[in-house]
Amino acid sequence: MAYGTYAYDCSNIQIDTADFELNAGETEYKTVELWNVSESDFYIEYAEVYDYESDFSAEAVRYDSFVEAQGFAEIKMKVTADEIAEDSEGKAYVILRGKFTDDKRCYTDELKTEFNVEIKGNPKFTVPEYIEDESFKVKIPEYFRGKLNEEVEMPVEIYNNTNERVEISFKGTDATVEPGTISIPRNSVIKTDLSVVQYSEKAEIGYSNTFFGSGSTILFAEKEEITISEVNIIEETKANEIDEIQEIPTEEENDVDLIAEAFNTGFVTLSSGYNMILLIVVAFAAMVYLLFKREK
Repeated sequence: MAYGTYAYDCSNIQIDTADFELNAGETEYKTVELWNVSESDFYIEYAEVYDYESDFSAEAVRYDSFVEAQGFAEIKMKVTADEIAEDSEGKAYVILRGKFTDDKRCYTDELKTEFNVEIKGNPKFTVPEYIEDESFKVKIPEYFRGKLNEEVEMPVEIYNNTNERVEISFKGTDATVEPGTISIPRNSVIKTDLSVVQYSEKAEIGYSNTFFGSGSTILFAEKEEITISEVNIIEETKANEIDEIQEIPTEEENDVDLIAEAFNTGFVTLSSGYNMILLIVVAFAAMVYLLFKREK
């Protein structure tokens, strides 16, 4: 038990508390026990938990109003650690005021004690660098490529060079984003990832705060698979290209057609596989045929 210093008249009220150890950004609850070792009941008129520290806050959540003789009552207290990068420690205090049933009174300077608070810092809550005289800045991609209906991580950095905590909210259009709100302690930086799921090929993530205004990120979805209709279109296009290639005559075929037309033959068909000798034979045969026809 950790007891405080009491005046002689109120030494029968004993305050039993415990120290806190917590991580940066966390909140913990503990219970203070008030023991009344006298033969008279005690009424609690006022109780408070407080601190003078900058890296955490301590407060009383609730407390009992009555402690019977040879019994105990409780004060529930809460300690919230700020989001700090380095380890920190400090003290918090419990005070109360009340009276016994015989009207003997005890005041806050008589009924008080203290307890220790230790905070383990988190490196992600780094101290901000000087940012071109900007007191608050959000670094987030202007455009970001994601995947349809799949969760992806989008990086974000938030710089708070003000002397007060600032909250920034995020909201998706055709998309969801988590977390929806990020709280940035005074004079600090948060570097984290947003979990984003988009439901259309083009979506948007908006962010806003009354301190600095608003902005947005445009999301584009990657296509990893080709649909059946797209495959059919591709195959049909390839087939048309093949037909067009087959219909284009070669230079050799053009020459054969010209020779055939010159000799007025409509029944001689030559392919590009014939060589020049075959062309000469065909031409000679055509000439003989014409001469023979004229003699008749």
